[in-house]
Amino acid sequence: FDIDMDDYDDYLNFTHKEHGWSKCWALMAVAIRILDRGLREDFGFEHIFFVFSGRRGIHCWVCDKRARELTDEQRASVANYFSIYKGIQEGKAKLMLSVPRHPSVQRALDILEPIFVDEMLPQQELLDSQESWEKILQYVPDADVCDKLRERWQNGRRSSTSANGEHEDVNKSRWAELCREVDRCLSRTKDPSKRRQLVKCKDEIIFAYTYPKLDVEVSKKRNHLLKAPFC
Repeated sequence: FDIDMDDYDDYLNFTHKEHGWSKCWALMAVAIRILDRGLREDFGFEHIFFVFSGRRGIHCWVCDKRARELTDEQRASVANYFSIYKGIQEGKAKLMLSVPRHPSVQRALDILEPIFVDEMLPQQELLDSQESWEKILQYVPDADVCDKLRERWQNGRRSSTSANGEHEDVNKSRWAELCREVDRCLSRTKDPSKRRQLVKCKDEIIFAYTYPKLDVEVSKKRNHLLKAPFC
């Protein structure tokens, strides 16, 4: 598997090319956790090795004998299992998510959500400016919710006070506001289709910004098979 940091650039305010790895390495670390758990728990592979690719991301080598003997079709099936992110369509991430969540998606969300809230939101300042928050609000399928949040955020409040009296990062506090407003909207919405969209929109934001963006073509063909360690 190949994960290239360049493929995250559309979602980041501070890319590795312009600002170094300190603000975005968490994305590589969480990709390792998701791939490692899925390959072990869902496919039973045991010999998994992650390496820095040398410039732009990480490679995952699955070294089990049966993995090396997979046909192109079988390799493609494994790669597609992890391929939730399908690129960008009309300015938004195209994601293969459903309601209710597939167990593997729930497991990934349990890993991704704290990384998104505690690291990516403040480090990338994803809700700090209007340009950034508009990219996130496009996932919220209710115009009234979006307008209400825009009005609050445009007032310029930079932080909120948490339960222990400390000031909370503005990006994290605004994310909490977004979640509350979406939940309130969900509680008063009766239309089944709209409810599914509301249930899914927070997942879509988290997955769009943090789920591994795999170069699946590298995984599909046997001509990409790493040969040197087994010669």
